[in-house]
Amino acid sequence: MSLKEFLKNAERIVILFHIDTDGVCSAKIVSESLRRLNKTVLDYFPTSPQLLKSQTFQLGISRDNPDLIILVDVSVDADEPLIVANKDKRFIIMDHHQVVKDLSADNIIYINPKLSGDETYTPASKVCYNEIAKIIDIKDLDWVAATGVIGDTCSRKKIYN
Repeated sequence: MSLKEFLKNAERIVILFHIDTDGVCSAKIVSESLRRLNKTVLDYFPTSPQLLKSQTFQLGISRDNPDLIILVDVSVDADEPLIVANKDKRFIIMDHHQVVKDLSADNIIYINPKLSGDETYTPASKVCYNEIAKIIDIKDLDWVAATGVIGDTCSRKKIYN
């Protein structure tokens, strides 16, 4: 199923994002795009890979009972408690960290440039921007993606996609 189809059928959405500039900008791009698609986001959770494993975190997910969980700029493992405890949920994961395993499944869309062998350093805010721009016009959010790229790369001297 495509990203567009996953979003089309979503009614109860939660966004989880990394606690840094890239994560915040990624969440902004996703949430604003969802608003433009007339979708309602139930909740936002700033997180980290460590927080995802906590029982308290899972209580928040259970409370909201989303049908779609979107993770941006957060590295997720195949045995992630969040995914294991929510097999009845659908997930969209948009990330740029090193891939240990492709998590794509019937209920998971895993978007990461590294899955296709692209080792260019591309922050998650740019990944989110690129993917969502295929569905909806978000040219006016290019500055949000640029802010995320700058915040994530600091003084790295690399070329970005």
